[in-house]
Amino acid sequence: MINQLKKILTDKLFLISLGVLILVNFIGHMQPADIDWATIGTLFALMVVVQLMNHLNILISISDHLIKMVDNGRRFAQLMIVIAFLGAMVMTNDVAIISIVPLYLFTARKYHLPIIMPATLITIAANLGSVLTPFGNPQNLFIFNHYHFAVTRFFIITGPLVAISLLLILLVTMTIQKKPFQPHSQSIQLGDQRSLMVTLGLAIIVLAGVFKLVAIPVIVVAAILVTIWIDRKILLTVDYSLLLTFACFFLIAGILSRDQFVTTVIHDLMRTPTSTYLTSIGASQLISNVPAAVLLANFTSNGTALLLGTNIGGLGTLVASLANLLALKQVVAFQRSAALPFIKTFTIVNVILLVIIGIIGWIMLII
Repeated sequence: MINQLKKILTDKLFLISLGVLILVNFIGHMQPADIDWATIGTLFALMVVVQLMNHLNILISISDHLIKMVDNGRRFAQLMIVIAFLGAMVMTNDVAIISIVPLYLFTARKYHLPIIMPATLITIAANLGSVLTPFGNPQNLFIFNHYHFAVTRFFIITGPLVAISLLLILLVTMTIQKKPFQPHSQSIQLGDQRSLMVTLGLAIIVLAGVFKLVAIPVIVVAAILVTIWIDRKILLTVDYSLLLTFACFFLIAGILSRDQFVTTVIHDLMRTPTSTYLTSIGASQLISNVPAAVLLANFTSNGTALLLGTNIGGLGTLVASLANLLALKQVVAFQRSAALPFIKTFTIVNVILLVIIGIIGWIMLII
């Protein structure tokens, strides 16, 4: 417990977000209702499932099977990127990142593969792949319900963008080193059968929670009880500093949404579809795309511009999508020295794609 507390108090990302929250609190007051508790609870349950799978050697076993499908590092990275891209469409970008990035990192360690560019592109692929469906990411779900989109209309907007995004991502994968390797099998000792089955059951329940089929408190309690039954120490491996960072971002967005000066500026910036589109991209760079979608929806009736802007706005800065922080945490946990190289590469690639896809999105908006 003491080690976990030290980890939280030394987490730079959390400390920065906490510092910003303290400063923003001078212009307004935070409210517990500003926090999206459903998102926090879901992320906690997802992280517990991943830690359980790691504890039972499930992730290592899956990576061992996937690596047999390819013969070099670039092809393996491309395989994982496509899996993340397609998987995010049905299981959300958060789930794709929190499960597939560790899978790649496990294999990268075993075969000495590059981690920076592949982890970057897996994250981008999950974010952009999730754009296709109404339930692919939180902002889509919110916008879909808020503006009462017809399903066909929604896919007409997101389909072309997603197709173009995949082509661009695959083009960037050509920069990944084509390092040949010979896959080799190894004896992997999985956890006991009962623990495996219970963990699988928990994973299904948690995914059901993601799709709103099971109440969030139920999946949180289930995750805690299962972990206590298998090994309570696993609860100490959950990244609580990340959950606190998410909470800070929600509180910051909530305070800003109630400030008269901020709301006046936003209202003036969102008079046309193009200005709404650009404002949503810009806001996403500062407070991330989910809070941006919730905040800006109060000032525009143009759901298409907001949908395109907040999804494309997930590119750019590290905080443009809170899902990006999940990837950063996975990379840091794998290799702490990779943090700065990852942030640098991640930012460069994201900004370049933001410009390219941003122009494409604007053209789609005005035609």
